[in-house]
Amino acid sequence: VQSLLADLSPDGQRLVFGDEWVGLEVFNLNTSTRARLANLRNSGWNPKWSASGKWIAADKYFRGSVIVLAENGKSFALGGKCTHIIDFEWSPVRDQLAYL
Repeated sequence: VQSLLADLSPDGQRLVFGDEWVGLEVFNLNTSTRARLANLRNSGWNPKWSASGKWIAADKYFRGSVIVLAENGKSFALGGKCTHIIDFEWSPVRDQLAYL
């Protein structure tokens, strides 16, 4: 059985859920519709919304990095000179991401 972690958007209207095995999706609670956010290659675990709701970050556990996605699916990976990122958290005020 697979467990998918979900995170509620700051406005309380959307859920993001998924992982690197099924991809990431956004579920709109008002319209009961689902939209594919990222395919398997551009996906990750434990997705979390930024404070503004503009960005979603997910842990690319097997690759040791964090991927950040806009709701339109455009993405970029973080990691820089890190060899393995083990945890991340959005700032509660700004769209800044901290990671270990």
